[in-house]
Amino acid sequence: MAKSKTYQVLGHSISGIKCDAVGCGYRDDTARLEDYPKLLNAPCPKCGAPLLTEADFNAVLKHMAGVVRINVWANRWLPEWLLRRMDVNRPGAKLGTVRVEMNGTGKAKFAPVVPRPPVEPEEGGPCPDGCGGTLELPPPENCSCHIAPPCGDCTDRVLTCSRCGWEAA
Repeated sequence: MAKSKTYQVLGHSISGIKCDAVGCGYRDDTARLEDYPKLLNAPCPKCGAPLLTEADFNAVLKHMAGVVRINVWANRWLPEWLLRRMDVNRPGAKLGTVRVEMNGTGKAKFAPVVPRPPVEPEEGGPCPDGCGGTLELPPPENCSCHIAPPCGDCTDRVLTCSRCGWEAA
């Protein structure tokens, strides 16, 4: 029986580049896969070493081809009910993330990315926007606690960043 559509059971999103030279530390997380051919053997802006070696570029291409082969195999051999469950484009699909580090030799090191639990904003804590500011409770403007504590002005204050003005919801 023919399948009603093609399913994607394995996906990939490739981006970012880093210099492999010892001690350099240059990285550009905004580099896109489409930029890789231009980055092939291009000098690192910081140290001049090649940013993307031919060995690493070929490894990326092999990885992409492997993902395509797995999806073709799955669509040919797996039943449609299972493909629907495994489809990465399915609304609500739970996706895992893997970081791939390469070192210029074409060898890849895979490591799962464990999401950090969300940190609740707290007074004196860092701004979640990453601006370097501190979260503070602004002073109440029209406090009436002397009449009926606690007043709305004191209880309705929200944490606000001292630098960028970010406010907790």
